[in-house]
Amino acid sequence: MRWYHSKYAVAVSVATLGPFALPMVWSHPRYTIFTKVVLTTLILALTALLIYILAIVLAHLMGQIRQVLTL
Repeated sequence: MRWYHSKYAVAVSVATLGPFALPMVWSHPRYTIFTKVVLTTLILALTALLIYILAIVLAHLMGQIRQVLTL
């Protein structure tokens, strides 16, 4: 088993790279198909949630900028 298949390396790559770390998850030799599908679903759901939150924050920020510019 290679160093990038350790649980720590997978966890750090998922935390920093998000969905770009999915090839590491799918190439892991000890994960079952069920584990890979569950991890993929969780990673994609978390990514979608973060994109949604980012969209809300950006909309709020744009509203604040418009309000300041109309003063």
